[in-house]
Amino acid sequence: MRFRVGRSGMAVALLILLAVVFAACGQIRGDDDGTGGVVIGVRTPISTPVPTLAPPTAAPTLALPTVAPTPALAPLESPEATSTVICTFNDFRAPPELLQVLEPQPEAEVSAPLLVRGWGSNIGIDEKGVAVGLVTADGTLVTVLEVPPLDREEMEPPEGLDDTEFSRPFVAEVPVEGLSEPTSFCLWVYLDTTEDGLPVDAVQMPVVVVP
Repeated sequence: MRFRVGRSGMAVALLILLAVVFAACGQIRGDDDGTGGVVIGVRTPISTPVPTLAPPTAAPTLALPTVAPTPALAPLESPEATSTVICTFNDFRAPPELLQVLEPQPEAEVSAPLLVRGWGSNIGIDEKGVAVGLVTADGTLVTVLEVPPLDREEMEPPEGLDDTEFSRPFVAEVPVEGLSEPTSFCLWVYLDTTEDGLPVDAVQMPVVVVP
């Protein structure tokens, strides 16, 4: 016995076959105009936007401190003839209770020979007296004298000096030769020296000796 398929059955089978094919290849959707037609839509891949990278920020420039130029030092002026720059150091200064120079006075203008007088509170011990030196502006020692003490007799020591049984006055005339103009000197009066020859218990006196 044979089965015969009518036209309507073939049409149904054809529609089923098309539906399967369309489902496999694309998306089956109804037409918006309501006619019931079949529209095959191809799925468009979604493109992901690539983020835009901001350009790298340049590192901030550090402002270096400005170094002020070192000001030029003003030239030193030459000291006047009576300047105390001539007496630059005295590491072992004698206190006025121990030794005093009464003449000349500091900064005095004196003529040669240079008269020096004063008192010492203990220079009468063993008649040791004082030493008198004259130093130039460049530190050259030009004269050194050993000056013995004088007899005290009825003289009174100056104010501020320790008055002992060995207190004595002293007087010296210091020769200065070869001067053609007023010249600065540092007068040193001292009681002793170190092993290196530096004056100990010393009094300094800047003076100007005129020819």
